[in-house]
Amino acid sequence: PQPSPGFLTHLPTCDCSLCASPVLSMVCLRWALVTAGVKLAVGHQAQGLDLLQVVLKGCPAATERLTQALQASLNREARPSPVPGLFDEILAQAHTQLALEGLSQPSNKSLGKVLESGLKFVAARIPHLEPWRASLLWVQALAKLAGLSCCTAQLFASSWGWQPPSVKTPTGSEPSKPRSQKHSGRGRQQAVSAALPLSNTSLKGLEGGGPPCTPKPAGQVRQAGPRVPFTVFEE
Repeated sequence: PQPSPGFLTHLPTCDCSLCASPVLSMVCLRWALVTAGVKLAVGHQAQGLDLLQVVLKGCPAATERLTQALQASLNREARPSPVPGLFDEILAQAHTQLALEGLSQPSNKSLGKVLESGLKFVAARIPHLEPWRASLLWVQALAKLAGLSCCTAQLFASSWGWQPPSVKTPTGSEPSKPRSQKHSGRGRQQAVSAALPLSNTSLKGLEGGGPPCTPKPAGQVRQAGPRVPFTVFEE
């Protein structure tokens, strides 16, 4: 296994040179966030979730240390507001990454708490965290859709102007295969009945002793025309 950096085991109240520097703290927390995404992508879920928890706990601690340093340098007793934007984006990304991981596991019941805390955090720091708020709202919408036992068309049917046509199967319709069999049987009967007169006619011609002849097809009898008198001329 790869060795883990030592700063991952530092307490939130640690005042070493690494934790006391806002720049180094931000670099370490950014590394933990990126490494957590890589671990989750390759299937190392436990390691990825542990790194996300380090980010979620480390960002508020780093912000508190920076606030105390500013108080000491300015010699002011009043508590100044935290520096906006220094660790907020990292923390918002950690909330979003944790929510996406919870969305991929339907049995995870802590997704609601993750979304609630993430949305509460970004709502207090709008507008520079508006993209992460949109991502969390998108994850929340997908989670609600996944909990419904209906398709998308049924869910938005009341608000859509176009309604999908309902397909109804006819109850009294007969299958096409028996019909084709009936038609084929009738065709065979007609073919047999048409062949019988032809065979009978040919047999009668042979029994009478005459030469065999081809019977004239029915329905094609030619009408006899007027007879012309025949005259013989002699030279």
